[in-house]
Amino acid sequence: MNAHTLSSRLTVFVATVLLFSPFAAAQTTTWQGSSGNGGDGAWATPGDWLGGIPTSGTSAVFYTDGTFSATSTVTVAGANSARSLFVGSGKTVELKMASGSSLSASGAITLIGLDSGTGTTAANLTYSGPASGSATLNLGSFYVGREKSNDNTLVFSGSLTISDPGTGVSYVGVGNGPGGPSVNNLLKVLDGANLTRFGLVVGRGTTSISGNGILLDGAGSKLTVNGGGAARGFVIGSFSGGQGNYLSVQGGAVVNVDTGVGGSSQNFLNVGNSSGSRDNYITVDGAGSLLDLKSSSSLTLGHASGYGGNYVEVGGTGSITTNGTMIINTFAVNGGNNSGNNRLTIKNGGTLTSSSTVSNSGLLQLKAGGIYTGTSTLTVTSTGRFEAEGTGLGSQVATTINNLGTLALGTTSGRFTGSLLTLNSTVTLATGAVFEATIFGVGDSDQIVLGATGDLDLSAGGAVFKLLLSGYAPVAGNQWTIFTGATGAGINGVFPEGSAILPALGGGLSWDYSNFNEAGNWNIAVVPEPGVLPLVFIGLCLVAGLSKRRRVGMSQERAV
Repeated sequence: MNAHTLSSRLTVFVATVLLFSPFAAAQTTTWQGSSGNGGDGAWATPGDWLGGIPTSGTSAVFYTDGTFSATSTVTVAGANSARSLFVGSGKTVELKMASGSSLSASGAITLIGLDSGTGTTAANLTYSGPASGSATLNLGSFYVGREKSNDNTLVFSGSLTISDPGTGVSYVGVGNGPGGPSVNNLLKVLDGANLTRFGLVVGRGTTSISGNGILLDGAGSKLTVNGGGAARGFVIGSFSGGQGNYLSVQGGAVVNVDTGVGGSSQNFLNVGNSSGSRDNYITVDGAGSLLDLKSSSSLTLGHASGYGGNYVEVGGTGSITTNGTMIINTFAVNGGNNSGNNRLTIKNGGTLTSSSTVSNSGLLQLKAGGIYTGTSTLTVTSTGRFEAEGTGLGSQVATTINNLGTLALGTTSGRFTGSLLTLNSTVTLATGAVFEATIFGVGDSDQIVLGATGDLDLSAGGAVFKLLLSGYAPVAGNQWTIFTGATGAGINGVFPEGSAILPALGGGLSWDYSNFNEAGNWNIAVVPEPGVLPLVFIGLCLVAGLSKRRRVGMSQERAV
């Protein structure tokens, strides 16, 4: 490539940069590597750059074309700076940070996946920490994939500390402009890297901004989002196109949502931030893995009504800790596009520790082996459902099921036997609240086992008992006990018989509800319908009469 051709390409490239980011510098310097073809080299070597070593006034540009190679490994030693970094499509760059080295690139937005050069595939930028010692980065806002730019990755790995000057929001997958959607872009924080962001959004746009994600993996790996305020925070899935975007925390990694920057006293984490944002999710899994919402930071699933399917799951000895409000919203019927309730699921081995309010208008699931603990107040609203089983409901969690809200034993699907919920805390069922249990077979039903400190408060009157059948047809004489343990001291009030919702029975059978109280040991049974009993008696009499006449006739025949 001659000097004129290269100059022309760079002019086009810089124009593209300016088009995509109004904050980008007009002055750039382009990586060409020690061999002059964009290959490997050292950051501080003047000959490895076309235009000189980047400074705080110039942006570092990496791209590929017929001359510049598709991959570059750059060694970074000492103190270095650039206004920002641009990595073009089809280019893969690794910046290997030496022990004690630093790099500051906080003057403009860093773009990974810029439409530049001749590359058409994904762009990849990796910052690798030293094998021993540590290195530091001071990075301003970054965009991983912007406008029709897909499958790009930004990786921080190893002993790195990455700070944020607190100037704006970073994005993984953005597509609001004429370029079109941006999908499957990924930010990784691995093997002990420590990343801080002022604000962070995963999947933002109006059309099909999907599959963008953040992966944290490895003990010591940490992400802190500490901006807060109305225009800052942490969002998974924003605007109507934000669908199927995610945060995955595993292998002992930690995510902190905190305050302390920008003068805000509160921060937030929203999953599904706008009407139309659906199927976005967070998973926390593995020993030591933690999502920690500090100070008054809130967590909201389904921030704007209209769509559902957004969820958070914690399991495999992972934990979620929150000192702020947690809100699980429902969805409204909206053009038939709903994917289901927004939900929080505490799986086997997972722990939710809350010292504040949990407001559930969607679905909260506490599965066997899961733990929900802390000095928490759980409120289940008229559209909310709390499915619980196991021994993990903490003694200090105060639960209130409001009118039309539901407390259900076990989970809705995938069960073939009854579930047990051990209750050592207070559960209050308001008037119109629904308590739901399922029968699976002879002597096999859902049950609540009341512990010494368990309290089921029915004193408001009018709570509804709803009984379901799952793959079983009862027969006369079947009976089930729904509440066991310290029921005498632990249950205050009854379920009015007239408000019970019981499944239909065939074959002349009916439910005996008369013993569903403390005196009757909270027993419910199947008996013949009252109107059938006289017919049964008459039938027995007829059978007996016919039998007697037959015996008399036989005696007379023998006498003859």
